[in-house]
Amino acid sequence: MEDLRVNQPYAPSCFAHSLGFCPGDPRSLPRVQPNPHLQSHLAGHAKLHDVWQLITNSTFSAAAIYLAWTRTDLRLAAMLGLVAPVAFLVSYFTIDLYGGSMVNSDGTELLFGSVNASFVMMLIVSGLLSYLAVTRANVITVTGTKPPK
Repeated sequence: MEDLRVNQPYAPSCFAHSLGFCPGDPRSLPRVQPNPHLQSHLAGHAKLHDVWQLITNSTFSAAAIYLAWTRTDLRLAAMLGLVAPVAFLVSYFTIDLYGGSMVNSDGTELLFGSVNASFVMMLIVSGLLSYLAVTRANVITVTGTKPPK
């Protein structure tokens, strides 16, 4: 099997810096020579992470919908439903630490006013689910009346 790495000793320092663990300017780090085989591997690896993220978020969402549909107490469903939007918000707020971007590959960005539309949507969803997660349970008895406080 072909070794796809180039200048391997620099990889850990670049990785640690991308996570924000190393002080200084990232441009001062030694550059790794581009390797077309490595670039192809990384693109495939990124796709694996995308599919993994989609399956994980879909599973959390399906479980939250199931809990909301089958139980009268929405708090657990709301907490489970918060996993994906809160993870998005954390990644959005730390975007500079890992060099991410909300700009599409064609250079466009969907905005709501002057703010990224995905950020606005996830903020609203997180707020609604947070409210449901901390409010008193809306338990309805078999007779259809709420129990006394």
